[in-house]
Amino acid sequence: MTKPFLFVTLGTALLGLSFAKSPALAQSSDVLAPSRVIQLDPNSTARGNATRIVPVVSHVALSAEGNLLAVTGDDHLVRIFHTTSSQLLHRLEAHTDWVRVAAFHPNGQMLATAGDDRIVRTWRVPNEDKSREPAAHPQAIYTLAYSPDGRLLAVGGFEDKVRIYNSDNGQLLHTLQYLGSDVRSLAFPPGGAYLAAAGCKSPGQNSTVRIWKVSTWAIAADLDTRTSETRALAYSPEGTWLAAAGLDSTIRLWNMQSGQTTEIRMPERSGGVLALAFCSKKILATGGTDNVIRLWDLDTRQQRSRLIGHTGSISSLAYDPSGGVLFSGSFDTTVRVWEFNGQNREELSRRQPDPVNR
Repeated sequence: MTKPFLFVTLGTALLGLSFAKSPALAQSSDVLAPSRVIQLDPNSTARGNATRIVPVVSHVALSAEGNLLAVTGDDHLVRIFHTTSSQLLHRLEAHTDWVRVAAFHPNGQMLATAGDDRIVRTWRVPNEDKSREPAAHPQAIYTLAYSPDGRLLAVGGFEDKVRIYNSDNGQLLHTLQYLGSDVRSLAFPPGGAYLAAAGCKSPGQNSTVRIWKVSTWAIAADLDTRTSETRALAYSPEGTWLAAAGLDSTIRLWNMQSGQTTEIRMPERSGGVLALAFCSKKILATGGTDNVIRLWDLDTRQQRSRLIGHTGSISSLAYDPSGGVLFSGSFDTTVRVWEFNGQNREELSRRQPDPVNR
């Protein structure tokens, strides 16, 4: 059962919290290489011309069983790979513009995708059949999140609203007001008692993480991120920590039980953070505009490892706890696979890349 927030609130403002900061970090941690590289096949149908395009990767999403990986990009396609063999199983064609995001239903039988064509499309997996399509949104869609029980699908994008759908029939249930200009990330904690949203600031304000209580859709907290733009949110596996990060090279963490907050400072010239994923309750992975994935120890707030291989911004991270594998998508048009050592899944293997043929 998810514990309630222990925040002290007045209206919707969070009070009485201060950040503890870690020192600036030198890049002295282990440097690790991927075990596999998945190369995407070029597509000649995107953008209405015959140019063969290898898409940038905008999002990677794992099925609950960890056997399927959905990959989206700017060529309007959704590709589904087998995670162990890296075999391309399906190419889903229906979107008419950049596909920004994908999310598997917790039962593993449905996949939701969305992007710049403003339509949330749902697919039956593995049959590739399109299911119903909710009405078009007024703006492009950037983020999707299923509730842990699969009943709800939260949708956000380039507007100041979050829409909540019934995932079974596509009915719009609620429209929530976000405190900012757009929504870049949505996250449910384990148990699904709350929904967190983050994005860009409103004029004259910092970016805010707004949290709603799902049972009533009342605002539970507004968390000041101290930055103008937040790109990624992630709950720890047991729901204790909520992490947020963006373009100011700082990771902010809130303890959902005690109200404790902390910050982790990225190394100098590290760029902004675009993606977060917890690899255990104490290890957080970040990826961003400097093409590097970093593993952080939350006990010490120190950088543990650097994962080197991408040659473009890292747009998305997805971690499979059952297999101890981290997947990363990048604007360099590849997905890279980082395998944990079987004896200690908080360390990565040092095997050299083994590119998969197109």
